[in-house]
Amino acid sequence: MKIVFKILLFPVVFVLSMLVWFCRAMCWFSSGVLSLVSFVFFALGILALFEKDYFNVGVGIITAWLLSPFGLPLAAEWIIDRVENVKDAIAAI
Repeated sequence: MKIVFKILLFPVVFVLSMLVWFCRAMCWFSSGVLSLVSFVFFALGILALFEKDYFNVGVGIITAWLLSPFGLPLAAEWIIDRVENVKDAIAAI
């Protein structure tokens, strides 16, 4: 009976494997691009500090943090890890 489940769940495991692979590749690429954009927002926030425009300083710094590897890319990696855990749990059946 266990072999029947493995045969039936193979397409699901395969699709999840391809999804995780694609998402990791996109996350790696976007993380590099977003790091550059994050630096630009940080620099603009610092420049706004010299103009005493404190709202734009906060917006620039928060946006830079969200686009940095510790913001949205880290959240995406966490989600990808959870999908991979589900794939591994299905494959272990």
